[in-house]
Amino acid sequence: MNEEMGYATKKVSDRTNREFSSEKIYQVFKEQYIDYSPHFQLVDYRFEKGEKQEVTLILKQADQYIELQGKSTGSLDAVSNALKTSFQLDYELEVYEQHSLGKDSLAEACAQIGISHNRQMYWGAGIDEDIMKASVQALVVAVNRLEASK
Repeated sequence: MNEEMGYATKKVSDRTNREFSSEKIYQVFKEQYIDYSPHFQLVDYRFEKGEKQEVTLILKQADQYIELQGKSTGSLDAVSNALKTSFQLDYELEVYEQHSLGKDSLAEACAQIGISHNRQMYWGAGIDEDIMKASVQALVVAVNRLEASK
């Protein structure tokens, strides 16, 4: 993700013909990898544990709300299965990283996810106090980036 983020920042910097402050770099990161939702955006989700982990995702696509269902042995894989099935996607979850943005128990978490399709990587990031919410947000952004490439 670091390399792709570097190219994204350079592209914006070249267009404006000036160097960026750390705040501007974060703004590019936020626009490209956290808030990126040209096709759909995450509204809500809920997990239920049965024989397998089940998820219901609520997304907003255009002006409509859609509900997706998925299941698997793990939470993030259930979300991935819901997205793959509903949008007829074929990708592999290649990279999943998470880290704390602070030192205390109230710190936000950042999740970064990379999915691959046809040997191309698509990245997303999520930031939230809840690491699972950050992870779901990151995956939704990565899938949005995949959809935008079509």
